[in-house]
Amino acid sequence: MDILVVAPNLPTDPLERQRFLVGLSWGRLEPKGLLPEEFDRLEAKGALGFLREGLEV
Repeated sequence: MDILVVAPNLPTDPLERQRFLVGLSWGRLEPKGLLPEEFDRLEAKGALGFLREGLEV
């Protein structure tokens, strides 16, 4: 299962961010992380079609 984390305090370096999120995950969880500005940029381009359903917490 994939989980998308959008948070301002994630590491800015994508590889460091992935290592950080994987270190917090368990089981078959596959975390993906974006900074809010990255999410906004992708949303403006219409590039978030991979999000089928979600829960904002």
